[in-house]
Amino acid sequence: TIKPLVEQVGRESPYGNLTYFEIQAALAFAYFAQEQVDVAVVEVGLGGLLDATNVLPAEVAVLTNVGLDHTEVLGETVELIAEQKVGIFKPGQQVITAVSQPTVRQIAADRCRDLGATLHQIEPGHTFQDTNRACAAAAAAALAGRPVPDNANWEIPLPARLELMQTSPTVILDGAHNPDKIRATAHAVHTRYPDAAPIIVFAAKAGKDVADMLPYLLPNAKAFVASQFSPKGLWKAISAEELTAVVHHLAPGLPVYMESEPLTAVRLALSLAQPTDLIWITGSLYFAGDAREQWYPLEWLVEQAEMGLSGSLLPGKQ
Repeated sequence: TIKPLVEQVGRESPYGNLTYFEIQAALAFAYFAQEQVDVAVVEVGLGGLLDATNVLPAEVAVLTNVGLDHTEVLGETVELIAEQKVGIFKPGQQVITAVSQPTVRQIAADRCRDLGATLHQIEPGHTFQDTNRACAAAAAAALAGRPVPDNANWEIPLPARLELMQTSPTVILDGAHNPDKIRATAHAVHTRYPDAAPIIVFAAKAGKDVADMLPYLLPNAKAFVASQFSPKGLWKAISAEELTAVVHHLAPGLPVYMESEPLTAVRLALSLAQPTDLIWITGSLYFAGDAREQWYPLEWLVEQAEMGLSGSLLPGKQ
């Protein structure tokens, strides 16, 4: 257990108690050590330089495109944010990146030069999935010292990443939470379901510029359910009332329903849908986690974890 160490830090650290995310990270690191994992793929929580995950030694670092996210903490420009993100680079490391912004490419190159790290620039693909696969393959190859086999399995489901939760009606769950991610997700959804008029279920973190996110969601929408996620440590959601007002302004005439409780919002959308409809849940990874409990109840996930089973099975299904 890490509880005694968490309490010790709270007593002795000049910075006070650990944050919600720092405790999560410590639990993950302890679990990795317990299971003696060969390779851990660890995503930075926020920024990079000062993130809790940056205490780990790493042979490979991956830098994806830099968007205007968490600007209240990281800075108001992609260049300032990039300076934080390249803070994860280590001396002699293999660095993989598919950034398209010239200024960010230069920041990454300068940091690698200063550290003696090797930069592998991946050219963006036709879709964000293509780009992500190329980055993953390059990272795996850099770590293994050999190319990834051509028959590698890329059909790996990721929770809350264009995740298909059910059919009839079809429900897609995605944690996109800034304009760049929403735009990419919208392109993927509209490509996959070109004739759909989706029912949108949406929540976002307070401080997000939802007026820049919603225009990618509202065209052709059948209805909109405004919600909010349950409090997550320091992070709070924009209120369902405020979100409703923004949608009314951007899309007059679109049916808008307001339900602040996440699971109730999901069930409301299900009640509105016909079997052939598409329900699209998005806006926040926190909200995606709350909404996902409709299909993966927390108690069931805990039970599976305690049994040492994969969480990839639906409750009661094989």
